[in-house]
Amino acid sequence: VQVLALRPTVILDKRSLYMTGGGGGPFYGIRPRNVDLGYHLLLAILNSALFGYVVANQSTMMRGGYLRFSKQYIEMAPIRLPRPDSPGDTRLRDDIDCLATQMLVLHHDLAAAKTTQDKTALGRQIAATTRQIDHLVYELYGLTDEEIGIVEGGRQ
Repeated sequence: VQVLALRPTVILDKRSLYMTGGGGGPFYGIRPRNVDLGYHLLLAILNSALFGYVVANQSTMMRGGYLRFSKQYIEMAPIRLPRPDSPGDTRLRDDIDCLATQMLVLHHDLAAAKTTQDKTALGRQIAATTRQIDHLVYELYGLTDEEIGIVEGGRQ
């Protein structure tokens, strides 16, 4: 988790890298207590507009609009676990997992893109996939249209 950021910036570390952290960052590592949650689902939730909204309403706003995504704010954010006995939750989990996997591929492709045209096209795909994930996370958390409007409207 990037500590100072304009929005949630969370990556999946598949290499078990060591990082500096503590105090003001620059990064924090998260190890889920519940491994059944699924790393892609957690990644999608932590990068969502909803998570950003929750942290922004607790965090300190820094110069330039940066937020502090530090431990005290992250650990207070509710993580909604899909219920395994709920077909709706199972569908949401599967859909979010699929889109989060797709997002990882898109970011990999963006980093490798050579032309401005390819970078622009991939940027649009990333933005569209981000919106899809956000709406699935809203559904997972049971947000109403009014609540979604508040989240997407910014800091309250």
